[in-house]
Amino acid sequence: LWTVAWLDPHQMVTPEPFSKKMSPASQAGTALYLLIDQSGSMGGSLDQSSTSKWAAIQQALVPFIQDQPQDLIGLLSFARTPRLISPLTLDHTFLIHALQQLTPVDSPEENGTAIGYALYKASYLVKTLQQALSHAPKMAYHFTANPRILLITDGFQDPNYLDYGNALRTLELNEALEQLLQEKIHLDIILLQTPSKEFTLQKKHLEEMSVKTGGLFAVVHTSGQLTSALKKIQGFHLEFPTTGTPPKRKNSLFPIFLVFGLVSYLSGICIEILYLRKVP
Repeated sequence: LWTVAWLDPHQMVTPEPFSKKMSPASQAGTALYLLIDQSGSMGGSLDQSSTSKWAAIQQALVPFIQDQPQDLIGLLSFARTPRLISPLTLDHTFLIHALQQLTPVDSPEENGTAIGYALYKASYLVKTLQQALSHAPKMAYHFTANPRILLITDGFQDPNYLDYGNALRTLELNEALEQLLQEKIHLDIILLQTPSKEFTLQKKHLEEMSVKTGGLFAVVHTSGQLTSALKKIQGFHLEFPTTGTPPKRKNSLFPIFLVFGLVSYLSGICIEILYLRKVP
């Protein structure tokens, strides 16, 4: 029995599914960057209500983040330039705190809506992480082949006038789209707009970008619609299967055979001392 225990015949036992012994926060998730418009216009009211667009976003994103404990979530804000607030992290408490500390910019020199530049930077951060993980001994459990960027804005591509002539800061949306497609990043867009026919072409362009990357596009006018759009996006991406399966856990029989071997050995000694030696 000790020899059998040493061989450890765990292959004879059907392993239990790995996910059954994992907490929700440790199961395979995805990488998501929140890309939030921080331009001055975000301080305006949402659909003539007393709630500002910025406050509505902060309020709606808290449950959205909390409902995805298994996902790596990062945060970038942008106006004239994008700014990394938090890299991809599972520490969602820190992420929410960082989000709550932000306010719309109020300086003309820092204002603008450089969506193309912001998308490029977010996709570059995802690409950097993919490259780092590709050289790791094992693929990180929480990173899949379906990284996502969620863009929330109330405007359209409009770089700061001080950046005219700067190729990176005035990067066009089509160039950013090429980067997203190359890195296979899903782009979801929530556009906070009043119900009007203005900027129809710009809206259509953003919608086409989202659809081409396999994401969702929504135009919202109220806080309730914003919350509903976030839930829809969250549910939509739950349909994507993760790549790669967690390693199967094998149940070892080593302890069982070791105990039986020890019991058998002690039983043999007792039998020899108490019974066999009494026989002439």
